[in-house]
Amino acid sequence: MPTRKTSFYENGFYHVYNRGVEKRDIFLDEKDYPAFTGILKTYLSEEVENALQGRALQAKRIRKHKLGEEVSLVAYCLMPNHFHLLLQQRFSTSITNFMRRVLTAYSMYFNERYDRVGSLFQGRFQAKEVTTDDYLLHLTRYIHRNPVEAKIVKIQNLEKFKWSSYPNFLGAAESGWVKSKAILDYFSVLGGTKDYRNFVEFESEEILPAPLLFDQN
Repeated sequence: MPTRKTSFYENGFYHVYNRGVEKRDIFLDEKDYPAFTGILKTYLSEEVENALQGRALQAKRIRKHKLGEEVSLVAYCLMPNHFHLLLQQRFSTSITNFMRRVLTAYSMYFNERYDRVGSLFQGRFQAKEVTTDDYLLHLTRYIHRNPVEAKIVKIQNLEKFKWSSYPNFLGAAESGWVKSKAILDYFSVLGGTKDYRNFVEFESEEILPAPLLFDQN
């Protein structure tokens, strides 16, 4: 197994992402997306999503290893064959522990539902440290615009895309388990001349971070 290139530090922010093995879809219908967010939410909060109801053993295992005090989910987006998470960790091993459990739980759900065996994801998750405030802000924009770049929705309908934290940022969905406050506080000091929606939907493309490429290993 190749050595991971990213080092993990206490209180660090990281862009975490992965895709399906052989670039296959990891979300096949509208039940799979809430299953994944349900796992995230159950690890990060006291609530258990409906997607896990009926899977009492799995839900019990997840609740046993809650990591909400160690990991904060700042932003996310789920696409048919990959996902993006922006995470902050408290300890140097928090994200590794969190992602190992999340991806194992979702793989178990997926393999059970579709009667399959073997790896679901392309190796272990990939991560890139976020080292500047500017990159942090623009990374949330990059993550939230994924459905537009993939031509799943048009920019004017981006708020209606359910499987990202963009509705949370705009106040159109619950936000207790998505920690968007630090990002939104930055825009609130600008006197309303530049809000987060404008930043995501209308700002110049030139200041976006370059898309990250998946390792080929």
